[in-house]
Amino acid sequence: MLQQRIPTAILLTVAATATAFTVAFITGSDEAATSDATAELSAPAAPDAQQAAPSPTRTRVAIPPPISAADGPLSLSVAASHSAISRLEEPQTVWVRVKIDAAKVESAERPPIDVALVVDRSASMSGDKLNAAKTSAHGLLARMAPGDRLAVVTFDDLARLEHELADVATGSESLRTAIDSIHVRGGTNISGGYDVGLEALTADARPSSRVIFLLSDGQANRGIVNSDELGNHVARGMAAHDVTVSTLGIGDGFNENTLGAIAVRGGGNFHYAEGPEKLEAQLSQEFAGLSRAAARHGQLRITPSAGVTVRNVYGFPHSSEAGATIVQLDTLFSQAQRQAIVELDVHGSKLTNDRLLDVELAYDDVTQEPPPRVMTSGFARSEVVGRPGSVTDENAEVLSRVRRVVSAHAADKADQLLVRGLRDDARALLDATQSENMAFIATHGPTDELDKAVRQLDRANQDTYKVVQEKRQIRIRKKRKESTIQIISGVQD
Repeated sequence: MLQQRIPTAILLTVAATATAFTVAFITGSDEAATSDATAELSAPAAPDAQQAAPSPTRTRVAIPPPISAADGPLSLSVAASHSAISRLEEPQTVWVRVKIDAAKVESAERPPIDVALVVDRSASMSGDKLNAAKTSAHGLLARMAPGDRLAVVTFDDLARLEHELADVATGSESLRTAIDSIHVRGGTNISGGYDVGLEALTADARPSSRVIFLLSDGQANRGIVNSDELGNHVARGMAAHDVTVSTLGIGDGFNENTLGAIAVRGGGNFHYAEGPEKLEAQLSQEFAGLSRAAARHGQLRITPSAGVTVRNVYGFPHSSEAGATIVQLDTLFSQAQRQAIVELDVHGSKLTNDRLLDVELAYDDVTQEPPPRVMTSGFARSEVVGRPGSVTDENAEVLSRVRRVVSAHAADKADQLLVRGLRDDARALLDATQSENMAFIATHGPTDELDKAVRQLDRANQDTYKVVQEKRQIRIRKKRKESTIQIISGVQD
């Protein structure tokens, strides 16, 4: 099970009081989150089982800085979760964060852009969220230039084309009316919204950049609900029609796995708007970046050292090739970021030096003409020290990102369990994962990543109770209807 492979220090039993825990998260601040693709997650061990773990001896080793490299418009940063590992025969779990940042690219003359704005109008979007979405849509319309075209799509239980693709120079009034007419209702059919947006862009194709901006505050509960399946669905659309998809998550309740998978497989970016007031700025930033591509056709090549095995790469689809793990990257625009977590099995006794793996990044630098192929590299290291059984020093920044990834997977898995009617299993998974987050905070202190993870799981847990209430109301309505029919038919007095 994934949680059982996380280093022991992450799974310590929480020692803080509930009050201290609450204060820890109130003091955190949020930054824009990045995308994480999905992976199957088994239910973690119950928290009680973790309390019996013996307290290990800690070996103090200074945490080295990330190994970074920058050539061209992209920079690469590689950092391990542990500065040192034990000299053991048994495999130890170490995590490596691979982060790619695109530099700011100045605006250039661009071709026309076709945009499908796909807006979640489910019931949870009522109030400030929907108002912010409308304000952001008006702001986007104002920033588009003559020759650019915009379509407006909404989704709840079903998806609807509110306004067909129209040149903003001649259709601005009717586009504004369509935006203002959006109101809330129903569930969350993200795949349906994507499909209608894709159809709107491809029905009248022309030589232009085409992009879908998808805004949502929730988790898919209609249409395709599995994050992997939804990501694959978007990837097929990307391959067939070359339509980029960027997603913007509003508030705390969205499924980061789902929106992240859509953005990664759609070749776009994933943004997190902590509050409605940040949505317009992020949508404007994303649109502005469309004319400032930094790199295309990127590829990561991850090569582990002897004694190290790559178990998984969270954040991107990947494949194996001649002992290396290959990750394909799509277009990176100005100031975009990609972040992947690599899970390793490390046999400390077999390492010949402190190098865990090498990472090579290759891409086309489209800031130059013709675009040259650029290669840059980095590596992750972890010193082999200590007696068998000792616990090594940890990089809290990397491990807090790991906790965020684990929490996102838990929320996604809980969604799948709810669809199958396994409500108790979904709650158990969410509760156990949240307990692990609390334990991490008690040991390492609060971080922005943990703040987001905890709030996401809280919302996911609340959704399990909503499902219970909805099913109870359905049963009550059904009984009332049966009773009414019986009275009308004379079966009851």
